[in-house]
Order: sequence, then C-alpha cells, then structure tokens
Amino acid sequence: METLRKLWKACPSGKPSMVGATLYDLVPESCHTLSLFEEEHKRLTLCRTMDSINAKYGGNPLYLGGLHHVRNAAPARIAFSSIPEFD
Repeated sequence: METLRKLWKACPSGKPSMVGATLYDLVPESCHTLSLFEEEHKRLTLCRTMDSINAKYGGNPLYLGGLHHVRNAAPARIAFSSIPEFD
C-alpha cells in the first residue's frame, strides 16, 4: 500500500478511469498468517461462543473489525420481488 501511495502521487493530473494493481512473488500464507488459537479445542470453544452470541442477539452482532465503518452501507437485498417456492 505504501508503494501504491507513492505511485499515486506521481500519476498525471486528471480523473482516472481505471486503476489496477498486480501482485507477484507473494509468499505462502503459512509464512504470515498466525492462528488465533493453535489448539483445536480452543477454536471450537470460540466458534461455539460466537454461534451462541449470534443466536441470542440475531443478525450479525459479531463481524470482522475492518467492516465496522461499512457494515450498514449496503443492506442485504433479495434480487427478486418474491422468493420462489420449490417443491
């Protein structure tokens, strides 16, 4: 992102019609992703706790922190005026 910011400052003036980025020479996920809980029983306890909170309060009381500022930007909608019933 820092490199993209530097490149953006150097781009010509005007309104861009498209911006793209290409990523390459990425390292495997296992090199950078850290597990919240290494032990399976702790992960299962966390999942059950989250399920319990979701069931009690409905909707999505738990969500990724990065979504906080945009979670209400586009409410869920159904693409049809009615939901078809299947036999």
